[in-house]
Amino acid sequence: MRQGKLFGPDVRLGWRVLPHLDLIRRNADGADWRVTTDAEGWRRPIHFRPNAPRRVLVLGDSFAFGQGVDREDRFDSVLERTSPQLSIANLGVMGYGLDQELIGSRAFAGRLGAGDWLVVLAHGGDFWDLMQKRHAGRAKPWFELAGGRLVEHPPAITWRERLRDQSSLLGMVQQWLQARVPRPPPREFERARDLCGALLIAETTPLLNRGVRVLLAHHADRPEGPAFDVRAFFDDLCASRFRCLALDDVLGASQTQTRQADGHWNASGHRLVAEALRAVLEP
Repeated sequence: MRQGKLFGPDVRLGWRVLPHLDLIRRNADGADWRVTTDAEGWRRPIHFRPNAPRRVLVLGDSFAFGQGVDREDRFDSVLERTSPQLSIANLGVMGYGLDQELIGSRAFAGRLGAGDWLVVLAHGGDFWDLMQKRHAGRAKPWFELAGGRLVEHPPAITWRERLRDQSSLLGMVQQWLQARVPRPPPREFERARDLCGALLIAETTPLLNRGVRVLLAHHADRPEGPAFDVRAFFDDLCASRFRCLALDDVLGASQTQTRQADGHWNASGHRLVAEALRAVLEP
């Protein structure tokens, strides 16, 4: 089995997937899955086909990355095979929070025009991520609301990140320590909720103003921690600005049929997500 590092430090986003990978890893169900990346570190090239009728830019974390499944089984690959009028660029990176996803989208969002789509795979754990300055032992960018204004802070990359990349044991220790950080009180999650809304609105308003449509495809709507109704929060945003797609309803309650043992979608889950997205993106 070809193991190896997946990530390297990035001064803007905290970390990025390394380029020119060809690795075989073991997923939560004990099956092998392959990770190959291009010269930019993407599992699929990030470009839109010339004269594509409709362009779709996808943001997300390990679910968008396709953790545990081969690239051909990932929802965007399935969607392009069944809907050739769609040209999809998937920016998903394992471990990213909504803040990193939106920062990373800035370099690509200018390619979208009227009638195109920005799809945000929003996970219930995003509220926890928005409160963090580090994730799994790595520094990350973060935002705060100061006087009603969004303030962006770059990742504080130090010797710890560089040392982590040289030692898998140190990486496991740092992840173990991070997992034991106590959950913040409910009022902190409420601040993260307000930050999430402000961040989504600020980053998508220029797109909406030029006719780009935004879809929040949210899932894991019952995360541990928030005392507020996560689905109602997304529904409120979508009532006035975005489209919403509740992926928990799409995937159903059966863990074994649509998800791996760690909760990530299996190939069947990715197919269901692709079908649900097609129903929204094609009309």
